[in-house]
Amino acid sequence: LPRDVTPRRDLPAAVRDRAAFEAALARRAEFSQRAQNSLNDLEAWLTRAAALRGRLKDLEKPFPEAVADARAQLDSLLAPEAITAIPEAHWPRVGVYLQALEKRLERLANKPARDAQLLADIVAARGKMPLPLTYPARWVEEEWRVALFAQELKAQGGPSAERLRARMEGGTRA
Repeated sequence: LPRDVTPRRDLPAAVRDRAAFEAALARRAEFSQRAQNSLNDLEAWLTRAAALRGRLKDLEKPFPEAVADARAQLDSLLAPEAITAIPEAHWPRVGVYLQALEKRLERLANKPARDAQLLADIVAARGKMPLPLTYPARWVEEEWRVALFAQELKAQGGPSAERLRARMEGGTRA
């Protein structure tokens, strides 16, 4: 092998007998099913995102700060690198994060001051720039958004400003 190529250790051993062939065949079927499930998730996310983008246009003039934040969250969750950047453990929750964003937008007109305060709390905890998808604190923030804007969706892991700050500082409390 060339010096700059490292052999992958996560790949199965070469198929050398019938049992290894049968095992590889079974994994192929599992891969196909997982790929189809992932595509179904993506289709649902993109469909919901299209509806959210339309809603954002309607709310842009009366609520520019909330819409800017919501758009940044949506753009980041569904960025081109999202498919490879979203950790497997958080993949099933992306639909919940989009649903929480939808709930937030539904409630925005009724309680704009509350939304502004909750957004200020998020910005105070994480700073003005959105966290990248590859950063573990990002997922604490997404769960905290569920807790703040859509409690009925039940955030996981007890997210809070303190946990977000701890995760950003490399702490283990998140």
